[in-house]
Amino acid sequence: MSLDGKVAIVLGASRGIGADIAKHLAREGAKIAVAARSEEVKDPRLPGTIHSVTEEIIKAGKIAIPVVLNMRDADSIEVGVEQAVQE
Repeated sequence: MSLDGKVAIVLGASRGIGADIAKHLAREGAKIAVAARSEEVKDPRLPGTIHSVTEEIIKAGKIAIPVVLNMRDADSIEVGVEQAVQE
């Protein structure tokens, strides 16, 4: 499945399934907005941030940007989607 020319906003992408989905879509050619609240590791049992996942995708030669997005906050959603669209 080729996703060349497509853009995906992946929510909860700082770790776990969300991070895996973001990486998979990037491998298939999509440009990725790595979206979540996690900008820094606050608990060592929960490694991963939007920045670390973005870095991993970029190191693999793909395109990604980190987007801070809180799904419980309508303003955050609007700003996050706008950021993804602009970049």
